[in-house]
Amino acid sequence: MKVVVVDASALVEYLLRTAAASAIEPMLRSAEADLHVPALVDVEVAAALRGAIARGSLQEARASQALQDHLHLPLPRHGHEGPSSSSPATPGVGGHHVGGDGRPWPRDGGGRWHPTP
Repeated sequence: MKVVVVDASALVEYLLRTAAASAIEPMLRSAEADLHVPALVDVEVAAALRGAIARGSLQEARASQALQDHLHLPLPRHGHEGPSSSSPATPGVGGHHVGGDGRPWPRDGGGRWHPTP
């Protein structure tokens, strides 16, 4: 099984069934993927939905339903843990997210973290 950390923007695309959702859905529904999210994902999804309402691209009722759908997804949430003086290396410290294989993830041109293949 492959551990996948799901970004809030991907969840919003999926929840709203946008054009990008068709590319995201197979990964989210894969039996081979062990999905996880950062604890802040709830705030990030809510902020994205609120922004879409403010821009006029999403009705409040649809945003409310998408948020409820999000909150019912069985996604383990992981909180932030700061560096520990007892550990020689803490994943995520030094400007890198670290994948399950211990390799740092690079940033793409837009500044987002992406796992290396």
